[in-house]
Amino acid sequence: MSRARGLVREAERIIELLSDDYRAEPLARVAFVYAGLGEIKRAERAVGAASELAEAHRVASLRVDSLIEVARAYVRLGRMDVAAVEVRRAELLLDEVRRWPFCSHAGAKVAGMRAVTGSAEVAERQALAISDPAERVVGLLLVAGAAPAGAIRLVDEAERVGRAITAAGTAVQALTRVAGAMTEHGRYADAGRVADEAERLAPDTEPDQRPEAYAQVAIAFARADQAGRARPAALRAERLAMAGADPNIRRRTLQQVVEAHARTGDIERAELLAGALGDSFGRGGARSRLATVLAEAGDLERAASIARAVEPAERLLRLDGLLGVAAAASGG
Repeated sequence: MSRARGLVREAERIIELLSDDYRAEPLARVAFVYAGLGEIKRAERAVGAASELAEAHRVASLRVDSLIEVARAYVRLGRMDVAAVEVRRAELLLDEVRRWPFCSHAGAKVAGMRAVTGSAEVAERQALAISDPAERVVGLLLVAGAAPAGAIRLVDEAERVGRAITAAGTAVQALTRVAGAMTEHGRYADAGRVADEAERLAPDTEPDQRPEAYAQVAIAFARADQAGRARPAALRAERLAMAGADPNIRRRTLQQVVEAHARTGDIERAELLAGALGDSFGRGGARSRLATVLAEAGDLERAASIARAVEPAERLLRLDGLLGVAAAASGG
């Protein structure tokens, strides 16, 4: 618990340096940690500030993200009534989000949190009504995570939706998400089967999507406890990324390869690759992913060290790492 307090205090100092439009989500995550530590007054103060600041960002999808985190914090505080109000605030933004040209999965996130704060049946209907199949998969998986009684059925429906997607790159992304959810529910054999299907589709993706497709497959195999399948996919993703000309694709792919190596247990290789990325943003994202994997595995000391290794200039990524480890240390 003392580790969580130290990490969250560090996070608060960074949040003080941010402009208002970027403070709401991390403040809500701070509140989540304090609630887990039993520091109720600090949690209430942070989540109240986050709720007020949630409207500050001009991008509607980021306002939704902030409100969902606010709702999560209120749930941990046992304030389900207030959490439901925050979910409703997020829901009212969805029409504005749909007019924005970038996919954010905002509708899926609202459905998932509605399953926590209200009715799982209503949340399921909301997820099934999402028109974009890739986002529908995310919504079904989030509802499944919040509604254990229907989890198997919902994850199987998400698999069916993912398999029906005709664009190979989108299908790979959807199916690897499904495989990850199956792992979370203890369905390792099914997760391996779905990851295998995603790997079969990876060569059919567009050339600029292929490096990330193989990286996503590698993570899915690693989470399914199939390190022998994960490593070749990760190496192929790395080779494709390094051979490509687009630095953004290279950065995103290698960050995911870092996660894949970490999930196979090869932490040293993951750490070396993270440190070798050519810019602070790339290194920060990779180290944040690595810290998350280590925290999930219970290696909180090493996770905290990795999170603190994110360069101070990358404030948001450093925050993400610190708060992720702090949440795990607080039992979240």
